Amino acid sequence: RLPGVLGRERRGGGRARGAAYWLRAAPSARGPVRGPMRFRARVESSSLPVLAGVVAALERMGPSAVLHLSEDFVRFSVLADVIDGGVQSFAEISRELVFREYLIESQADNCILLEVLLSNLSKALASGAASPITQIKLAKRGDTPCLSVATRALEVQVQHDIPVRVLRSANVAAHAPPALPPPVVQLELAEHRTMRGVLERLGRMGKVVSLDADMRGSLQLCVRNEHATVRAFFANQQPRFDGMEDPDACAGNRAQARVDVRRLAWALSPNVAADSVILCLVAGRALVVHMELPPGAAGTLTFYVPVQAADPDEEPPPGANPRGPAVVAA
Repeated sequence: RLPGVLGRERRGGGRARGAAYWLRAAPSARGPVRGPMRFRARVESSSLPVLAGVVAALERMGPSAVLHLSEDFVRFSVLADVIDGGVQSFAEISRELVFREYLIESQADNCILLEVLLSNLSKALASGAASPITQIKLAKRGDTPCLSVATRALEVQVQHDIPVRVLRSANVAAHAPPALPPPVVQLELAEHRTMRGVLERLGRMGKVVSLDADMRGSLQLCVRNEHATVRAFFANQQPRFDGMEDPDACAGNRAQARVDVRRLAWALSPNVAADSVILCLVAGRALVVHMELPPGAAGTLTFYVPVQAADPDEEPPPGANPRGPAVVAA
C-alpha cells in the first residue's frame, strides 16, 4: 500500500521542488529499477483541466493507476479485475498539447513506470486551479520516490510530494490495453449524457442491461426483471468506420451485448469534457467506450466494460424505434 501525501506549504519566492506519475506492478515486478531517472514538466492553467479531469475520471474506476512516461506520450492505466466485472480504464495525454518544458531521462530508453494513488494526485492537481503554472517532477524524499506537484498563487507556494512506486519498464506490456479484434459496431453517441441518465433509471429495475446496435445508427437498451421489461431507443447515432477493413461490407453490421448497467453508466459519466464519445461492440469480448478530449485531441479516455453471457430466456430485441430517445415498457 502506498503511503499518503507528504504535503507542505511555503510562502515567499523559494524555489519549487518537484513531482511525477503511473500504475500497478505486474507479479514479476520486484523492487525498483536501478539507475538514474529524471522527469519534470510544466502544465499551464489552460491545460491543467485536461490532466486533472482524466485523473478524476480514472479515480472512479480504481484507487491506483500506473503512469507510463515516455518521450512521446503520457499514459495512465487502471487494470480492474475483469473476472469480478471490473472496468479496465486507459488514458493517453498529448505531450505536445498539455505539457511544457517536458524532460525525461532513464536507462530504459527514456521510459518510466510509476504506481500512484489517484486520490493523492487528484488533490494535488486541484490545488493548481488558481495557479498560472503547475510544476511536476520526479523527486526523492529520503528513501521514498515521489511525484512532486508544485503550484503558486497569491504569493503562496504549495507543494505536494506524492509517494510513488517505481516499476520495471520491462513490464510495460502488462499495463497496456487488451488486444481485441476490430469492433462489429461502433457508433458516435449524439447524447451520451442523456444515455447515462437513462441507464441510471434502468439500473433501478435490474443489474444487467442488454444492448442491440447496428451500423445504421440505431441503439437499443433493455432491462428485464420478473415484473416488466423496459426498453430505451436511440436513433440517428453516427456510425464510425475507423479501423474497419471494409466500410462498405460493415455498413449492415449488427451486434448485441449484455453488461453491468452500473459499470456502463460509470464509463459514460467521467467529469471531463469530450469532443466525441464512441461506443464500440466487440463480439463476445467487450463493450468499449472511447472519448476524445478537447482541445484538438489533447487526450483520450478508453473504458473496457466486460460483457456477460447471453441470457437464453431473453426474447430477441425488436427493431429500433425510428424516433429519438424514448422509453417504453412491456
